[in-house]
Amino acid sequence: MTMIKKILKFFLLTAIIVGCTTTNKSQKKINAGDLDEASSEPQAAQLRNLFEMNENGLGNKSLPLFREFQAKNPTSIYFQAARYGEAWSLEQTEALSEALQVYQSVMDLAKSQWPRLYARSLYRSSFVYETLGEDVKLVATLMEARGLREDLPPEVALAEVPSRLSMIYAKINRPEEAQKYLKEADQGLRRLLATQKISNEWLAQMYFQMGSLKLSSMNADNLTYFVQSQKTVQRYLLSSLSLNDSVWSEKSFKKITENYSLLWNQIESYKENSNTDSFDRIESRRQQFLILGEYLKMVSEALQLKPLDEQRMNIYQTKTFNFFEEAEKKTYDLLYSKFDRMSLTEEALRLNDIRRPGKVLVNDFFPNEKE
Repeated sequence: MTMIKKILKFFLLTAIIVGCTTTNKSQKKINAGDLDEASSEPQAAQLRNLFEMNENGLGNKSLPLFREFQAKNPTSIYFQAARYGEAWSLEQTEALSEALQVYQSVMDLAKSQWPRLYARSLYRSSFVYETLGEDVKLVATLMEARGLREDLPPEVALAEVPSRLSMIYAKINRPEEAQKYLKEADQGLRRLLATQKISNEWLAQMYFQMGSLKLSSMNADNLTYFVQSQKTVQRYLLSSLSLNDSVWSEKSFKKITENYSLLWNQIESYKENSNTDSFDRIESRRQQFLILGEYLKMVSEALQLKPLDEQRMNIYQTKTFNFFEEAEKKTYDLLYSKFDRMSLTEEALRLNDIRRPGKVLVNDFFPNEKE
């Protein structure tokens, strides 16, 4: 069973339990035992297609369809699942404030009676906070989701939540917490692999989700922390690559190259914004060299994960490690050959103008000594 089907099954179960405020009494009696029968209904099949569209990043196309579903089926037992889908589509179309409003509305309805729907909406809202760069709310949301493990799909509760906590703690320069949750994510992943039969497609998708970092709120002030965060979880994307899945390994390759390129462009902007021989330029150069050092560590750690037998690498691994090698070369070029020498202060320039003596021989001072 693919992850899409597992997640949809989770939503359908939630929808069956929740229903809608206008659902009649006979519909409210539907329970989890009716899930398999209900999942074959036309409405369930329609929602399955819409959720799969969102899974493939087609929220702009699914949004009007989720709204049409709600308009046509106001008493459907799947109404709240459709509202969740609407919020997810809004999130993908970058209508972030509206997405949060819909998520919150669903959560307000579900909190006291339908914990699964509440937990899933809460977790999804964390992605909105990540995109907005609201780190405090993101941490709070993920920590609350971590406490709702029984109400989230196991792959989310055991692996995704702790891996994303690790990312955000690395970003806000809390390395101890970052390592703590990275270890928790690894333990959760091992538990999943030991207790569930998992297809390569499902695992590749989970690795992708565990390693995906959004850089929408990145700027010169927090760049170092984003580099540290990317370094913390990039191995999950590399694991996704190794599974050679045509969808999720490809997405992992694109995510790595996209994030590395965005980080590199921000690093290069230090040079572009420093056009004068002033203190600001010297400080900017110093900051750039520090960040280049972190960037080089990130690249080096990724290259250490390159398979020993290159002949057995799949196409996604080959492209990715070629990209890393080029990134390493660019970093060294920028560090050692593409910059002017650091400007000297006026005092240093005056001292540099003083004529230096030629070679001083030992016997000039100590005639009795031999060289």
